[in-house]
Amino acid sequence: MIEGETLVPRGASVAGRVESAHSSTFSGNQGYLRLSLDAVDIAGRDLPIRTSSLFARGKKGESRARDVSPVVGLEQGHRLTFRLAEPVYMASKAANPGR
Repeated sequence: MIEGETLVPRGASVAGRVESAHSSTFSGNQGYLRLSLDAVDIAGRDLPIRTSSLFARGKKGESRARDVSPVVGLEQGHRLTFRLAEPVYMASKAANPGR
């Protein structure tokens, strides 16, 4: 939000990458994911962004195949907060009256 105006609505689609992942072989340890974002969908257009990486503890799951590593996942509804690593420039609504 900037000056009380929401720029990116909740539930907006994003694209990013898993920078690292680690599942634990110890029971009770959940493992972790390190994630970052590359783009966010604003009004049907992908806006390139760069965020710092986010460290998130996951929920350890079982692999479904013998040759696949154990799974680390996040529960649905798990809130993730990313911080911008550089400024993002967007046209204002006043500059685009048709939007």
